[in-house]
Amino acid sequence: MQWDINLSFSNVASSSFHAEVLVDDTSNMFCYNININVDSSSIPRFGRVLAFNGYRWSQPALSNPPFIIAKTQSPGSVLNAVAFGTSSIGIIARWNKPSIQQCKFGGDGSLPISHYVIEWDSNSDFNSPAEMVMLSSKENSFKVGGRDLITGSESNILNEEIYYLRITAFNSKGAGLVTHFIHFETGSLQIGPLKNTIPSAPKITQQGILGVLSRNSINIK
Repeated sequence: MQWDINLSFSNVASSSFHAEVLVDDTSNMFCYNININVDSSSIPRFGRVLAFNGYRWSQPALSNPPFIIAKTQSPGSVLNAVAFGTSSIGIIARWNKPSIQQCKFGGDGSLPISHYVIEWDSNSDFNSPAEMVMLSSKENSFKVGGRDLITGSESNILNEEIYYLRITAFNSKGAGLVTHFIHFETGSLQIGPLKNTIPSAPKITQQGILGVLSRNSINIK
């Protein structure tokens, strides 16, 4: 991977505008993040890629578009957004913040994420209208339904319904890309139907009975 501030790539060797990316047989796409000094961010950057097979380097392939100018922008997509029902009136939603470690647009847009907005609705097009909650940028989970003990936010959902959830990260530029939650087991966009369930049986280890504490008490793990 080579980059330069002019199309002739005359500064590649002298300025170390290059990096080697190892081939991973499990992927057909590779990416590399170029860190740019803020003082020169308005200067166009050209990019090209060469392949090496242990014998010789290939001809360079130019990027498309041939150059790009760095700029601050709204955030990318929130990552790993999953949700699951906890009862007939409860849903747990979890996610990870946007990241630049993806072979697509992502990250915070070079501006701090200010907050997240989660929306939920029984309609997949979110036109009921959807209910929503605004959460701090420090949060990575939320309980939909009732009062979240961590954030203090309150929300309501209906018994036995199927719900759809989505989340958006914001910075000072505005709203980022919308991410839809999927069920953590099925991968479906549908969360529900919500229902109360019987808890699974506790597991007692082989050394579960640890000993007698007294004549009328034993210790079980």
